[in-house]
Amino acid sequence: MTVTAARERESAAKERELFDSLVRVLPVCVENGTLIFFNSQNLPDEYQHHWLPAESDELFELATRCSTIRSELGLTNAQTIAQLFLDACTENGNMKNPHRRGPRKLATWLLSELQSRFST
Repeated sequence: MTVTAARERESAAKERELFDSLVRVLPVCVENGTLIFFNSQNLPDEYQHHWLPAESDELFELATRCSTIRSELGLTNAQTIAQLFLDACTENGNMKNPHRRGPRKLATWLLSELQSRFST
């Protein structure tokens, strides 16, 4: 197996792990507004790190890893599971945008995107 093939397999496995994790966590966020779109890299001053569920940093790190691997392989990140999640994190953290969606709306949107685009 070539290095590229191994990296492609790693990418697919990480993306599947991210998908499975999001499908498990997003319904909880829809229900109770869990702060999964904030993380230690994207935490407004008004929030404290101990308010975040453990999954928030785990999901962010996994999405970032997926994005990095794809970039290293020369693949686009546009409209990938990782990029959709990272975009939701960015939107949620943009405290200057009065029209930003909160965690429930972002989770509802992202869950719908995952189910319509990536479910197998």
